[in-house]
Amino acid sequence: GPIEVTQLNLGEEYPMFNNARIRPSEQPGRMRVEVDCVFTDQITLGIDTHIFINWPKPKIAVLPISMVVSVVKFSATMTLEIVNTHQSTSIATSALPDFALCFDVQSLIGSCSKLESVPKVTHILTSKLRNLF
Repeated sequence: GPIEVTQLNLGEEYPMFNNARIRPSEQPGRMRVEVDCVFTDQITLGIDTHIFINWPKPKIAVLPISMVVSVVKFSATMTLEIVNTHQSTSIATSALPDFALCFDVQSLIGSCSKLESVPKVTHILTSKLRNLF
């Protein structure tokens, strides 16, 4: 079903960057910058949507879902590589694998008998978000 954004909060604090290091990259023509980043404020996104149940018939039932996902802590060493080619210059960013990313997930499933903050939903959503990063 359609997705409606019900809450959006980008926090009030800026991330802290420190311990910047400049190193040669593994590939020629590139320079790598490593910076430690710590973000302890909250970034929150809340959505409402519906899941259509398609068994045993298409759209036999509709299950309303409300979710609020908050990033409550992010800590990582970020790398920025300046890539010079003959045609252009660009910056590639990434995080080293030892990053810390903490979420707070609140979920509400159903309309009459509601399931609140289901642990499996939290686990699935957290693992998908971590894999994106």
